[in-house]
Amino acid sequence: MLRPGLWTRVFLGLIFLMASQTGAAALAALGITDTEKPLPVKFVVVTMFEIGADEGDQAGEFQLWKTRKDLNQRIPFPHSHHDLFYNPETQVLGMVTGVGTAKSAAAIMALGLDPRFDLSLAYWMVAGIAVLTPRTHQLGR
Repeated sequence: MLRPGLWTRVFLGLIFLMASQTGAAALAALGITDTEKPLPVKFVVVTMFEIGADEGDQAGEFQLWKTRKDLNQRIPFPHSHHDLFYNPETQVLGMVTGVGTAKSAAAIMALGLDPRFDLSLAYWMVAGIAVLTPRTHQLGR
């Protein structure tokens, strides 16, 4: 019988394999090849959600980052539910992962595997809002 830690590693390995195969197919469908020079990224801003549109309405987590850091270059991101936004001058990349551990983990993994970006020297900042109180956390709710 496999230990719980081993099950987790097996499961994550299968997810990684499927994501890399599916990701390559999705990028090929967009006409993106591995031979293009990757975009240099100095800073990644990770947010969990946006209330409505990315601009012009009530701001959620992402909208103010997009506006104030001039993240105006939209980059299709077929591996997630929201496109990426980039500023080529400052090399800041903004992303919306979606709420929840699974969506966030999948979006970050997809970005890390995406050959369009050079993240080797990037700083990362998670600008997420915690949606629980200390009392509910202590009670396990």
